[in-house]
Amino acid sequence: MQEKMNLDEGVLENLRSIVEKDAAKVVNLQAEVRQLKANVERKNGKISELEKEDAEDGASGLLDWLLNEFEDLSQILASVSDNTAVVAYKSVMAVLAHEGCPDLDRIGNRDYVFPEPSELEEDTAKVQAVKKLFLRRFWKVSGREMVREAAQQRLEAVKRAREAAKGIVEEGAQPEDIGGSSGASPPKDSTDGGTQV
Repeated sequence: MQEKMNLDEGVLENLRSIVEKDAAKVVNLQAEVRQLKANVERKNGKISELEKEDAEDGASGLLDWLLNEFEDLSQILASVSDNTAVVAYKSVMAVLAHEGCPDLDRIGNRDYVFPEPSELEEDTAKVQAVKKLFLRRFWKVSGREMVREAAQQRLEAVKRAREAAKGIVEEGAQPEDIGGSSGASPPKDSTDGGTQV
């Protein structure tokens, strides 16, 4: 029984390590996005010149669209990273539940306080083997596919919403009369405001 509890604790620590690494990746991606935004701002002067020269050919519209895409990139990258972390977390928790981990109820309690990352350093080192097995035997086999399927379902929902909005606009309604969002952002979890997957 003690061995099983040790294994369960190891898996939990491994999960925390994965979540920490994903958070670090998000920070790195956000830094890259900030750099891209800085590059875009430096090029704004040149873009303004091009817009003046080529306004009749529609190039300014294309450049405006490109600038807007860069501005949205940070949010998109953060959302993708969050969704991946949530799917990985749910998968590990499902494995623990399947194995009868007695600590899941305690961890799932609203009063549970997660340890600080600095408190987990020693435990993180202990669960490296479990992490490697999880990545090789689960994540690479089916976990990535779960994320792809969730993204595909979200994309299909966005397409349906856009088609419905397009139909309403074509029938004479004004865009401001249409409630709701485009569906581009994932829905928020009602309990903690986080992203749902």
